[in-house]
Amino acid sequence: MWRTFDIALAKLNNGDMNRVLLFQVFDWNKSGKEDFIGQFTASLADIQRKRDWELINAHKQKKKSSYRNSGVLHFRGVDLIKEHSFLDYILGGTEINLVVAIDYTASNGYVEISPKFSHDHLFFKRIIFFNMKSI
Repeated sequence: MWRTFDIALAKLNNGDMNRVLLFQVFDWNKSGKEDFIGQFTASLADIQRKRDWELINAHKQKKKSSYRNSGVLHFRGVDLIKEHSFLDYILGGTEINLVVAIDYTASNGYVEISPKFSHDHLFFKRIIFFNMKSI
């Protein structure tokens, strides 16, 4: 029995539930040389409908006329979990409220003391008023 795993649908079959996939099963050996057990082809839609798949080894099938299969691969569960994107929330009607505040005095210092703007205090107030009005 293998551990369960997660894989993105886009990575597995590019999001196409009917795309045919090739499943190959190997037996691991300590020597590092794996033995081929068998294979089958199916789409994810097929696997959701049918959970048991015969592993066919074409080499053994050619040698023996009585060959049936090299085993059966059983899928205990195939779950599709939808992970919503930010765009899904927006298209679904989610409303976002945004409040923006700009603090002009913090970046320039106090207006009355700052030598940069002290000579034209009224002009500076007009710029702030115009910017706040445009927002």
